[in-house]
Amino acid sequence: MGKLRANTGIDEFDLPTEVQWEYACRAGTTTIYSYDDAPNGDYMWYDGNSRGETHEVGTKLPNAWGLYDMHGNALEWCLDWYAADISTLNGAVNANGLYLADGTTAGENRVRRSGYFLSGINDCRSATRGSAGPRTLNDSWSTIRPAAPAVAK
Repeated sequence: MGKLRANTGIDEFDLPTEVQWEYACRAGTTTIYSYDDAPNGDYMWYDGNSRGETHEVGTKLPNAWGLYDMHGNALEWCLDWYAADISTLNGAVNANGLYLADGTTAGENRVRRSGYFLSGINDCRSATRGSAGPRTLNDSWSTIRPAAPAVAK
């Protein structure tokens, strides 16, 4: 993220929070996929169509906001530290991504979202979440999708 900030001059670039990621994935819908309630291989790479590998972004249909590969293909890192039981946040939005459900700021794993090319099609829905430690940052099935504040026109 530091290289991205330096190359663009936009200091606010960061990983999206888990809430921001899901909002972008759903693209204004209330369904578990960003297009309707049924899993659809036209929008995602998953274990049934990926041939066991990641694919170039943009080879499937985008969601309603023009974002590609929000379901499947590669897991996406979020800013949030992982908490297995997010209900303990009592409905509070973990907007800064730094707090675990118990209120501490130390965490071992960060949230990863979207499902990936080896996930079953039902594991690529917008609510699917998992985690991994920072040591796995360079695995071949995880990626980042930078977020930055909107610029007023």
